[in-house]
Amino acid sequence: AIVFGGNTTPAQVITPLIEFSNVWKYDQSGNDLGTNWSTNDFDDSAWASGQGPLGFEESIPYPYPLAIKTPLINSSTITTYYFRTTFELTSPTNNLELIATNLVDDGCAIYLNGFRVGGVRTPATFNAATYFPGLQTDGQIDVVRFTNHLAALRTGVNTLAVEVHQSFAASSDVMFGMRLIGYQQQPLVITRQPLGTRA
Repeated sequence: AIVFGGNTTPAQVITPLIEFSNVWKYDQSGNDLGTNWSTNDFDDSAWASGQGPLGFEESIPYPYPLAIKTPLINSSTITTYYFRTTFELTSPTNNLELIATNLVDDGCAIYLNGFRVGGVRTPATFNAATYFPGLQTDGQIDVVRFTNHLAALRTGVNTLAVEVHQSFAASSDVMFGMRLIGYQQQPLVITRQPLGTRA
């Protein structure tokens, strides 16, 4: 008899989409930007831009695992900082999950193409004046698996927007950095049959 065979099992394909060193557009005016700022059509051409991580920290020794590349203003009049960037997806979006590794002080809400898809220490309801809960330990890494509105993900250019909130007016620091990966389950396919054995 000639024996062929093999079961189909899933393979994991990981695609880096954003690195901690990514360039972000940002607004640190302290103004309430409403909701339109997170959408694809928003004009952020007047915003400043800088390489991540972005932030301000006066503690010595430095409490974060990555150095700040772009300094931000730290002020009691700024509750919310806004960040925008884009990434390009060349593969199909079916069975794709997005996982973000975040360095955030103090908390944040994350939007994909205008839809909120996750956050870190995010209250149930909030606006630009809302303080988010503070960190347990400065410098901790928070991993977020996007679970909402993944239908908004598109092949081509996508907009990722993040609003970072302070935990209280006298907060002495602010920090934001993100690494985003696409995680896709794909079936293993036998492209070459194993050699048969004859009995």
